[in-house]
Amino acid sequence: MSDIIVPQSDVKLCTRNVNLYYGENHALKDINLDIKTNKITAFIGPSGCGKSTYLKSLNRMNDLVPDCKITGQFLLTARTSTLTALTQTYCAAG
Repeated sequence: MSDIIVPQSDVKLCTRNVNLYYGENHALKDINLDIKTNKITAFIGPSGCGKSTYLKSLNRMNDLVPDCKITGQFLLTARTSTLTALTQTYCAAG
């Protein structure tokens, strides 16, 4: 994985190159998204496009899904404005 990217100061949550696989099914492909501090963010799209899958990857609900693999970087800024790297490359136990 490449170096950690530091998000802009107004970004609360930053995801970089996030990929999610359910077995051979590549459900999320290279997701790069910045969610800004104190702003409303909506996920809008057709059924089956990955909205809920992306949200489940943020709160690690996919950890319990057999054959689920997530790669990429999740970066969350802490209340003290320091950066906590939540770099994840893991497979759910199955």
